[in-house]
Amino acid sequence: MDDDVGFREFVEARLVRLSRVAYLLTGQHHDAEDLLQAALVKVAARWRRERAR
Repeated sequence: MDDDVGFREFVEARLVRLSRVAYLLTGQHHDAEDLLQAALVKVAARWRRERAR
């Protein structure tokens, strides 16, 4: 459960910045949301793996 809280805090602290970067990379709001979601899914999986070490 602590891993989920830590990840949530990580995302909340950076969400605006990450969203802007995703938009700059794609040029479309919908595509930026998709890109950011895909990236965060990958980070979340790795986050849990690294915390388990």
